[in-house]
Amino acid sequence: MKKLTAVLLCLVMALLPVTGIAADANEAAAFETNLSWKSVTFAGSDFQVREDGLYTTQTSNTVFVRSDKYIDGSVSFTMEYDVNVLSVVDNDYVWGEGWLYYAFTLGLPDEAETEYDEPLKSRMYYYGGATIIPKTRDGVFIVANTEMALPDEVNGFITQFTFKIEYSASREELVYFMNGTELYSDFFEPVNHEGFLGIETAWAELLITKAVYTEYPDGLPS
Repeated sequence: MKKLTAVLLCLVMALLPVTGIAADANEAAAFETNLSWKSVTFAGSDFQVREDGLYTTQTSNTVFVRSDKYIDGSVSFTMEYDVNVLSVVDNDYVWGEGWLYYAFTLGLPDEAETEYDEPLKSRMYYYGGATIIPKTRDGVFIVANTEMALPDEVNGFITQFTFKIEYSASREELVYFMNGTELYSDFFEPVNHEGFLGIETAWAELLITKAVYTEYPDGLPS
């Protein structure tokens, strides 16, 4: 009987941390952001702003969401995202044509300054930022209009990743990171990058649980 009691006590003690972790996970499910976001309707599809994050269903239409943060190139900053890819289209033609993509953009105009019902004007990747296109299921991507195999740290089909935009005002340089690995960099050009921060996607079901902007008036920390 003593042995049975000891075993049951061990089982109870082992289950307690698991219960605590589950509770913490539920508490951490809230959307982490310090910006306001607005979904821009296009072709009847929305990028929903929810309590648990920025969410879109898997749609063939372009869907995008714009923050209230305006970037003019005068101040250094970082913009960090946590992205969950819940599902993507199962169609080789869509993959091969590059219609499945995720874009983290700068330079978006205010809603009053553009006609969002015109497809060419409403697609975010005509502005500045980073567009990531999973072209094949074995790890070939198109980034910055260049086909590449991403570094081992971010290769293959990804269901969860972090994305970071880092801007140095003193160098006027933008650097883009995925899972902490640098993808590429470019220079700030007002015609392309001045405007609002936002996100765009198509053919994917996404939930973005973190979208945090941090400003560095004295320059990026070394």
